[in-house]
Amino acid sequence: MKDDYDKQKAALDFLNLYQTQYSLTDKIWGYFSTVSLGLLVLIIGGKSLITNGWHVAIVIIGYIVFCVGNFQALMKAQKQLSEFAANATKATENAGIAFKTLMPFKQSQVSKFYWPVVIAVIIGILVIYNVSSDVKQVYCQPCVEET
Repeated sequence: MKDDYDKQKAALDFLNLYQTQYSLTDKIWGYFSTVSLGLLVLIIGGKSLITNGWHVAIVIIGYIVFCVGNFQALMKAQKQLSEFAANATKATENAGIAFKTLMPFKQSQVSKFYWPVVIAVIIGILVIYNVSSDVKQVYCQPCVEET
């Protein structure tokens, strides 16, 4: 009886550990989403801040640097999440609990999603900047009357 209790407690501990890691991994995804969408909003709404191609280049380089660091943290977190899922699954099996639904995304799946999103955001930044630049040139030039 005591042995069953210890196994169930261990299973619960592993499930709690998994849940904690899942929350931390989700926060890393949240940072990525916030920065990505924030940059697009900055480019759309911050026309007075982003006035030339150099500003856009600096924004894109900064975004890429952020994404590389964020991706490294995300890969480590995802790897730990997979390890905790495996341990939690074993612990629940040992406790006699049929629990087999902990299947976090593989790192390769995350990578296949992450980098295309980064590329899409960069393309979005370039398109929005170029469209807004074209609009400025057409509508912001002073009218010159022909003589």
